[in-house]
Formats: sequence, C-alpha cells, structure tokens
Amino acid sequence: MDGSCSKLKKRKSDSTALSNFSKKVQLLMVDTTVTIQRPSLPPLPELRAPPPITQTGEPVVPVPEKSFIQKYWLYIVAVLIALVMSGGPPEEEGKK
Repeated sequence: MDGSCSKLKKRKSDSTALSNFSKKVQLLMVDTTVTIQRPSLPPLPELRAPPPITQTGEPVVPVPEKSFIQKYWLYIVAVLIALVMSGGPPEEEGKK
C-alpha cells in the first residue's frame, strides 16, 4: 500500500437496505409467542391469632413476668450463706 485511499464501493440503494432489514425482521418474528394469562393474586398474609377474651368481653391481661431477683432470690441467699460459712484463710497468731 502506498498510503492512498482505496476506491469507494458503490453504496447499496435504500430499497435494497430496506428489503434486507424487512427480511431480518421477518426471521425474528417467526419465533414470536404470545401467552395470555389471568392475573394471579399474591398469597394472603398470615394474621396473628386474636387475644383471648374474658366473659365480660375484655382481653385477658397476661401475668407480668417476675424480675431476676424475684425468680432466683433463694439461690442467691444459698450462695451467700455458703460463702459466709466457709470463712477465710486461717489467721496467723505470731504477728503483732
């Protein structure tokens, strides 16, 4: 190549380009499938069970939960008594 431009090719006419495009579109349309479905509803939400009601029609008030000390006071007292009864290290009588 000597650096000169090559000869320009003749451009296809617009009608030829249009017919090629229409052939491609027809090829694409051969495999087109349309499905019509009825709309489906989403699943219904799971609702909580209603609170129990007394004979007067008021909701039952749950028993309030006890605090940590109210639940375990007996075990705490037992551990404290065991610590007091165990005593400390023996006293040394030689130091005054």
